[in-house]
Amino acid sequence: MAEPNRPLRGVSLAQTLTTSLPPSADVYAGACCDDAAVVRPGDVYFAPRGDVTSVLPHAQRAAERGAAAIVTEQLLPLSSTPQYVVDSTRAAFGTFCHRLVGDPSLQITCVAVAGAYGKSSTAVLLESILSAAGASPAVCPSPAASSAAVTASWLAEQAADGATHALFEASEAAALDGRLDGLRLRAACLTNLAGAVPSREQSHAHRRAVLTAGLDQLGRGGLLAINADDQPSCRLLSEWLGQSVTHSTTGPADLVGTVTERHSGGQVLALRWRGTTAAVSTATIGDAHAQNCLAAAATAVGLGVDLVTVAKGLESAPPLPVRMQPVSRGQGFPVLLDASRDSATVARAAAAVSATTPGRLLTVIDCGAATPATDESAASLLAAASGRNSAVIAVRGRGRAKPNGEHLRWVDDRFTAIALAVALAEEGDAVLVTGCDPDAAPLECDEHLVSGLIERRLANTPPAAVGRAA
Repeated sequence: MAEPNRPLRGVSLAQTLTTSLPPSADVYAGACCDDAAVVRPGDVYFAPRGDVTSVLPHAQRAAERGAAAIVTEQLLPLSSTPQYVVDSTRAAFGTFCHRLVGDPSLQITCVAVAGAYGKSSTAVLLESILSAAGASPAVCPSPAASSAAVTASWLAEQAADGATHALFEASEAAALDGRLDGLRLRAACLTNLAGAVPSREQSHAHRRAVLTAGLDQLGRGGLLAINADDQPSCRLLSEWLGQSVTHSTTGPADLVGTVTERHSGGQVLALRWRGTTAAVSTATIGDAHAQNCLAAAATAVGLGVDLVTVAKGLESAPPLPVRMQPVSRGQGFPVLLDASRDSATVARAAAAVSATTPGRLLTVIDCGAATPATDESAASLLAAASGRNSAVIAVRGRGRAKPNGEHLRWVDDRFTAIALAVALAEEGDAVLVTGCDPDAAPLECDEHLVSGLIERRLANTPPAAVGRAA
């Protein structure tokens, strides 16, 4: 249950909310909530969206518990409690929550990172850049369930602690639960939209609308950083009237980044911005990581950070959890862990590793996971590897019978798939384990499993044969 947002002072509802039917006497309140079951005397209750029949029982319960006012989207048959009618109670709830704690987003530079992929990584990279510039950024955690009240309280705490910037991941969950409602964004970064694959219940337009919902908090004077290599994002830019910074790996764009060197140990990205150039060396490889670096860099330069500092911040960024994460225990072949799950991101990760691998690429994909890569992803990877001595080791879904192919091997569980890939790898080969969970417990994560398998193989392999299949 959501706890009421309880500051120490009262706020005028009439001055805070845009209402079509204000009561005759204004209400000042020092707390609000959107759950009728936790209303306390003097709280403002924000009713859910719905018709009168479905909303009225909640409003009656809130009134019985002593609500000072009810904010609703239609006038309800309640005479004892003042009502404020608004277009959206969810948006009004966010606005009021932030006003109650002093509108901290007016004190801190707030930035949202939206898009289909790369949001978490881009936020980490941007945090590192801002830190290198001498700022004190904070990244808002993304709990499984949240609300605008939680976001407002967190932001107020960061302002009190001296934070200069607050970074938010404008995920689909954040859009659906309204946790960014009421924020005043100074900038927003849109990583991409081309990979926004809708569910069976969604259209492409609806999916993209959800992914860009967080941008609604960006005012006309705000900054929008856009991936110029992503056509759906560019169409959104054509409708934007405020400031913008575009980035691209090919150009033309305001900020251009070109991968000039790539090997199994990292890559070098050359940045060009308004006649200034800088080189960035990163341990993480792949076009996806290059795009994330550019997204963070474009946002930073738009906020006034110079390019040299941007490069310094990118290079000093902490390792991104299971984003092309290497596992090295002295074996003669690279093993990389990646969180990619769907066919598009798996294919991109495989292509990046394949480009730096002289031998075989052994890719592990999981078609039996809770959010699996589809069977088609195995087929696409196999097609991409045609003509090369590479292999895909796929975990089949429970109860599925799948025939093996020349370059495709189906197994029953993830442990077997990873163990087989490690056992088959020889010197010059590479192993890519996809579908890794960045939130897994230390003893349950793939890094722990892979490390143990490698160490076991090395212990049973003569030194002269390390890196060749036993």
